[in-house]
Amino acid sequence: MRETSTGDIRAAGDRALLVIPPSRAVIPRLLAALGTRPDGVVDVLPAAETVLVTLAAPADAEPVRRRLAAALADLAATTGHAATTGHAATVEDAEDAEDAEDAATTGHAEAVEDAATADGTSGTPRPSDRAAPGSRPADDPDLGTEPLVVPVRYDGADLPQVAELLGLTVDEVIAQHTGTEWHCAFVGFAPGFGYLESPDGRLTVPRRAQSRTAVPVGAVALAGGYSAVYPRRSPGGWQLIGTTDLRMWDVDRDPPALVRAGTRVRFTVVEDGR
Repeated sequence: MRETSTGDIRAAGDRALLVIPPSRAVIPRLLAALGTRPDGVVDVLPAAETVLVTLAAPADAEPVRRRLAAALADLAATTGHAATTGHAATVEDAEDAEDAEDAATTGHAEAVEDAATADGTSGTPRPSDRAAPGSRPADDPDLGTEPLVVPVRYDGADLPQVAELLGLTVDEVIAQHTGTEWHCAFVGFAPGFGYLESPDGRLTVPRRAQSRTAVPVGAVALAGGYSAVYPRRSPGGWQLIGTTDLRMWDVDRDPPALVRAGTRVRFTVVEDGR
């Protein structure tokens, strides 16, 4: 049954639970609360508006559901009005996005299918335009580490249009992009594609009216409050502002992805010819 004040927990097959918090602001707090995996939990997969909890066995569903419900109740008691207010703000932002709901539901639908076969892998949400502002679970190894530095040539085809949309100069866009620490809210669309958000929601622009059939590997882009680096050549509708030579996904590297949920990222300017 839907608990409007604390959120909703739904069965997703017999080996997963889909948690729909009352606001996106609750998601990072829920992830922190689940930093030490409860018994019976295989993985916790955040998306734009939901969290998929995959289970070791069908028998774990009810005890894990009770623990999740208790965690949501505790978070509701501590966040109160602030969480609701934050949700209203982010929903308003998301109205400018084309794919936020699809990013949450598509990725989880694939993850649910995987969970039903008990392999515990996650799905791949399409690029969206809003995610839960995140902190990392208490046991995340990224805590206390330096941010990933991504050197960028700000030569993207859409950079002048982005500046016009924001009412800024090109130099001001670059300064804002490099002047914040971005945080990976979740990963989807393609292996190594991290949805990076800034703490103040800066540089929020809509997707392009028409997607490109091919975006080059290493393209640095913006859409709906996110920034991202395309890890491979693929179609895409985000606004391209630059390029990087940093390989975001490499199957010969351990781990292959440079970013995951919780990774902190800083962009730096690469001068021409360097």
